Amino acid sequence: MDTSAAKRAYGGIIKKEILASFQTYKPMKEMVLEARQPFPGYYSRTPSAEEKIQKPYYVFFIVKPTNLCTEDNIIRITQKIKQSHKLNFDACPGQLSLFNIMQPHIRIHTDDFTIIPKLIELYRENGIVFQKHKEVAEYTSLIRIKKYFLLDEVFNGVYRASDNQYFRYIRIPRQIEWDDFEKITMTIKNTYNFNHYDYALAAFYQECGFEDYVRIYSEHCDCDNLPELRMRYIEEIEKHHFI
Repeated sequence: MDTSAAKRAYGGIIKKEILASFQTYKPMKEMVLEARQPFPGYYSRTPSAEEKIQKPYYVFFIVKPTNLCTEDNIIRITQKIKQSHKLNFDACPGQLSLFNIMQPHIRIHTDDFTIIPKLIELYRENGIVFQKHKEVAEYTSLIRIKKYFLLDEVFNGVYRASDNQYFRYIRIPRQIEWDDFEKITMTIKNTYNFNHYDYALAAFYQECGFEDYVRIYSEHCDCDNLPELRMRYIEEIEKHHFI
């Protein structure tokens, strides 16, 4: 079934990832982290050689919270850089937990690691101030990002990302806190065998206000199962009266 209904929205994602210092061939003065396991819920099993090649790659520029480092300004600077330079990357502003506090960051997605120093210099030229390098061992970080979404509806309340077939979004009735989300996700994974997915929370700003979703990532997603998965989330949320 494909209803062909499109949704465009600006919103945010909350998720957990395993981060550590960005491994590069030469020392860096700035603090840059990399996602060692970008979708830990999905890659908790052993990925195949093909999956390892296709595995998405993210790095995070850790920035200082100055007047120019607002989310809106980072988006404008990113737009300016893309218009002025032929660099293949995507960037999203956000925050992540580091040293027990939430730090602002710019998340970079690229297949060309060699452009990282150039990107840092371009953001610096536009007023972004970076935290100084400090070696960070692997740890699990709570990450928030803001981005634009373009989605196609495939079932009632179930969407897929227009630019990446591995991302799905299922509508839930209300906002839930991250700790509650983790608890009911573990219940659903263990009870109903929805194991080979990575889960995150999403919220889209629409004309009526915020709409809340669960973001699903899988390279072997069976779309026909997603209405059932959505029903399980709604049942668990209603059962525990999460708000």
